[in-house]
Amino acid sequence: MNGIGVIIIIIQANAILGSKVIGSPLKTLMNFGDTLANFNLHSFIIGAITLAIVFLTPSAVNRKVPSSLFLYDIKRSAWI
Repeated sequence: MNGIGVIIIIIQANAILGSKVIGSPLKTLMNFGDTLANFNLHSFIIGAITLAIVFLTPSAVNRKVPSSLFLYDIKRSAWI
């Protein structure tokens, strides 16, 4: 994994744990204790299901319908 991938994962850790996303990776790491103190189970479950769909979608299905597009459709239908 290259450096930008690590930075994106660090920044998005707050989002999957249910806290406000902070733009700086250093600030995110420094405030990680507050993030864990304000853990939101619902955000974590939604994030875990999303990551599971992205990474566990079979490649045959992913060639016809990309998993990100499939997740977009699920998200869109949930708001209707």
